[in-house]
Amino acid sequence: MAKSRKKKRLSNNPYTIPRRLSWFILRTVIILFAVVLAALFCFLTAMHAANIYIVVTEGITLRADCVLGDGDINQMYEYFSTDFVENDTLLYDNVYKHYNITNYDYRLTVNSINIWPWNTTATMTVTERIPTITGTANPDAPQAAVPEWTAAQYVVTCIKSNGRWYITDIITVKLNPPEEQHATPDMSLLTPKPTEISSPTPNLTEIPSPTP
Repeated sequence: MAKSRKKKRLSNNPYTIPRRLSWFILRTVIILFAVVLAALFCFLTAMHAANIYIVVTEGITLRADCVLGDGDINQMYEYFSTDFVENDTLLYDNVYKHYNITNYDYRLTVNSINIWPWNTTATMTVTERIPTITGTANPDAPQAAVPEWTAAQYVVTCIKSNGRWYITDIITVKLNPPEEQHATPDMSLLTPKPTEISSPTPNLTEIPSPTP
């Protein structure tokens, strides 16, 4: 009896339906706002990560080309800060300047990216390897053989300035890091076996000779 009276009071309350409608609208607005905020967060993170990826990969590749090849150091200012370029020991204490490098195998692996949309500083961990370097020694070279490039894992720091990302620091984390082993696919499983075609069996039925 008391339960039926309570339902009757609720039905007679003129503010029940507006209150429920207001709560429904507020909850819907909060959910939509959370979805939009999450989408904006993902978009900005992906945009910054893509820009940093391009700056770091192209910048470090150009740096190696300036050390080993005919790369233009002036182009490094598009990827690196002025202070970094002017104090980079790898560029100015270059042991490869005594050699005429004709070819090299450059490999760069991106390990991780650490970036938040509201920050102007980001870091990227990369592994750089140059397993083979081909060249000839100049007359002033300390040795005939071209020195090997030391593989290393770096933490690259980038700072956003005037709407662009620049590399400001490269810290060596590990020298000669172990190379990840990738499973070699079994090519016999990938190559389809030829279908055996059976040759037609000749008809060996003996034809009876005519009776004289």
